[in-house]
Amino acid sequence: MAQENTFELYSYSPVREREEPRWKETGIPSEYFSDLDEVRAAVKSMREEFEADGDDPPVFKLERIRTPPLSKANLLILLNQGLGRF
Repeated sequence: MAQENTFELYSYSPVREREEPRWKETGIPSEYFSDLDEVRAAVKSMREEFEADGDDPPVFKLERIRTPPLSKANLLILLNQGLGRF
């Protein structure tokens, strides 16, 4: 019996007053990380860059993404329709 693999990835997004659909195509690429420590370090680094430039850093939310079992059908959905449909 084949084992179905699911994956847990992490990302971040800015907190906005008016929430938009998270997976809406904005032209700004998302970054994905393999563990929580990596995404925390990336957000901390961005916040430090804003502060070094004298700007108030935006508030970010960390996101955990759990994929459905990776099958040929799900892989095609991901490739053809994007992460929002996956």
